[in-house]
Amino acid sequence: MISSTVSVFINKRLVFYKKLPTYNPQKYAIDPKFHVKGKQSLQTAKFINIRGTKPLNYQYLEDGTRYPDSVLCFPSESGKGMHPTQKPVSLLNFLILSYTNKFDTVLDHCMGSGTTGVACVKNDRRFIGIEFDKGYFNLAKSRISKAKKEKVETLFSDLALSS
Repeated sequence: MISSTVSVFINKRLVFYKKLPTYNPQKYAIDPKFHVKGKQSLQTAKFINIRGTKPLNYQYLEDGTRYPDSVLCFPSESGKGMHPTQKPVSLLNFLILSYTNKFDTVLDHCMGSGTTGVACVKNDRRFIGIEFDKGYFNLAKSRISKAKKEKVETLFSDLALSS
């Protein structure tokens, strides 16, 4: 009998899954001078063979984006340091879009100021947050409520514009 378990090497370790985890890699922009989309025949355009020495009858054009490397660079949100280890919402947006699907539930067991919860609201994910410090818990609750209110207002303004 063949097992339905999938094995994957991660950082030189063998990891077994009943089902592969969600991974929707988010691309990031590179230098704008390379932004060209699509593919063309070798007779109509000049391109470098990006796949090495194997001859191809077409080559992909550069679309101006890349999949993430091992280091992700996100700007800090200046003036918004509500917690000593606060992360930028853009970083949490990236991670949530990469590793979850719409309406999945995300657990943040040390939620601090609630940045993960804010990103979940923006990206249609459910959120469970745990925080020991009552002050940070109330701050997170306030930020997440504000994000929900802004999302509802945006939805209603979009509906008003479309009708």
